[in-house]
Amino acid sequence: MRRVLDFVGDRRIGKGRVRSEVKGYQLIITLQEPLALRAKMAKVLDFEDVKKHNHKTDCWLIISGKVYDVTPFLDDHPGGDEALINVTGKDATDDFDDVGHSKSAIDMLQKYYVGEIDKSTIPTTKKYKPPPRETLKPSDSEFVVKILQFLGYRDSWWGLRGLTLVSMAKVHDFQEVKKHNDRTDCWLIISGKVYDVTLFLEDHPGGDEVMLAATEKDATEDFEEVGHSKSAKEMMEKYYIGEVDKSTVPPIKKYKPPPRIDLKTDNDTGFGTKILQFLIPLLILGIGFALRYLKKEE
Repeated sequence: MRRVLDFVGDRRIGKGRVRSEVKGYQLIITLQEPLALRAKMAKVLDFEDVKKHNHKTDCWLIISGKVYDVTPFLDDHPGGDEALINVTGKDATDDFDDVGHSKSAIDMLQKYYVGEIDKSTIPTTKKYKPPPRETLKPSDSEFVVKILQFLGYRDSWWGLRGLTLVSMAKVHDFQEVKKHNDRTDCWLIISGKVYDVTLFLEDHPGGDEVMLAATEKDATEDFEEVGHSKSAKEMMEKYYIGEVDKSTVPPIKKYKPPPRIDLKTDNDTGFGTKILQFLIPLLILGIGFALRYLKKEE
């Protein structure tokens, strides 16, 4: 074992295994018995090369530092091929772990293994941080309380003592809110409140397109029409960033169908009656002349 370590470099990685990298390959040696060694050459892949394999005929995934060619498995994936294709071109470890795959599913990955990813080539992902909520300073809150007390309000009515501890939400202009309308920065207006739902886009059951389509407007009706559960509404609170200035929200123009034209109006009915009153006497006279003519012929 000492000779092996001297040859590959003493890089112990646990469980009786040593690793050495030589010209884009990793030599992983596992000690099975005191005098029996098994060696396996694993190719080290660059992230830029791996991300090119991103479609149905050539699909590679990066999971826990390993690269898998899952192209043959696309048609058999229980979640559909799109679920796998959508996580190409990035480190899919979090996506894989979030689903909670079974042990058999994890073991099955081994037959699709093609090598290790060079972690130094993976770009660092910048985690999105929502803008901080602005709050009033304690001195400002106390000033508000004093104003209310001056106007005659009492603690028993409004809980003024508690008011000093309440943070005052920022009020956003509608034109400002509507600028946040893409996958990297998505804000929604629901019931007068503003929510930064950027972090929730990938987890939304209806897909991110549904939420993106509700930006740049008051999305209250869209939200209520879906019939969200109580838990979904409560979950929205963690994305709350302030109130919208309702005076800046343009009114929603509701579609009004053109009025139906009723052909049977009162004027038409009166006109028809007058015509009949004129024609009936003429018809009677005509019949009378016809009878007299027939008698003369006889």
